[in-house]
Formats: sequence, structure tokens, C-alpha cells
Amino acid sequence: MMKLTVTIAFLALASACSGDKTEAADGPAAESQVDTRVQDSVESSDAAESLPSLDEILPEQFAILTEPWLGDLDGMIERHAVRVLVVSGGPQFFYFQGKPRGLMLELLIGYQKHLNNKLGRGLHAVEIIPMPV
Repeated sequence: MMKLTVTIAFLALASACSGDKTEAADGPAAESQVDTRVQDSVESSDAAESLPSLDEILPEQFAILTEPWLGDLDGMIERHAVRVLVVSGGPQFFYFQGKPRGLMLELLIGYQKHLNNKLGRGLHAVEIIPMPV
């Protein structure tokens, strides 16, 4: 029994110490792999830089959504629009069949109704626009 244990231990040690049959990590193949990874990352960063901006994609009538606004709620009421950043994903905010849905949208609709009732707005209602991020 002792000879069998020693033999198994010797075989395990010998197989662990044997050299790897593949090329060493510092060989020419490893260098070419690093070069291709660097080249791929450079190409992907070039592709990201060449993407069109949101202003170039959207038609001109949507320019009001992307222009910077400064001010508080009074300024937003004058413009009849309140833009709200919402986190998309999960039940908070998502699109279903091309329409926004979720808990945040329900809260925003409720706040929009409250705000317009408080201000006495009829035809010139304040619109709350969710902006998913």
C-alpha cells in the first residue's frame, strides 16, 4: 500500500514538473497576440470617435430637446417643458412596443397632472419629458 502511494505521488509530481509543450509566453506568438489586441483597441476607439452626435441624427424639430437649458422650475414652465433624467432598465423605466412604460413614467404623469392643475393650465399645459440614461 505504501509503494502505491509513493508511486502515485511521484507520478503527480513528475507530471506537474514537466514542461509545457506549447510555446513560451514570451515567444513571437505572444507578441503577435499583443499586437493584434492593441490594433483592435485602436480600431474600436477610432470607430467610437466617428459616431454621429445626437444633433446630427435627430431632425431639426427635436433640437429643443438637446439644447442646454439653464434655470429652475419657473423657466421650465415658461418653456412648457420639463426634462427629467430617468434610469432605464427594470420596472423603473423601459420601452414596450415603442412606448415608454414603468414606475417613473407613472410618477411623472402624476406630477404633470398636479403641476398643470396647480398652475391652471389648459391648452398651454406643461409637458414632462423623460430622458432615459
